[in-house]
Amino acid sequence: ASFYGSGSGPGDSMTLRRSQSSPTVMNKHFETSSYWTTDGYRVLAIASEPQDKNCLYCYPASWNAQGPAVVWKISGQRGADMYFMPATDLSEGISALWNLSGPPAVPPRYAF
Repeated sequence: ASFYGSGSGPGDSMTLRRSQSSPTVMNKHFETSSYWTTDGYRVLAIASEPQDKNCLYCYPASWNAQGPAVVWKISGQRGADMYFMPATDLSEGISALWNLSGPPAVPPRYAF
C-alpha cells in the first residue's frame, strides 16, 4: 500500500508518498497523525496529551509502515482515539476527514 496526506517539510516536499509520520509543527515543516492509503481508508489518531512532554512542537501520535502493517506509537497516560474512514481515493479521504473535523476556515480577506 501507499500512504499520502501526512504533511511534509523542506527535505521531502516534492514527494507525496509517505512511509511514516512523526507529527511536528515548525516554521517550514508540518506533519500530522493522519494518512490516506491506497488500501481504501483514511485514519486519524487523536492522542490524549496535547504535545510530547519532551518536545513542545511534537505531537505524541506517530506511525510507521512496516511491510503490510502500520505501527502506531502513542505517548501519554490515557491512550488515543482512532478514527478509520472508508475512502477509495484521496479526495474521498479529505471529504471524510472534513466531515469529522469540519472544513478548514477561509482566511480573512486581509491575509491575501
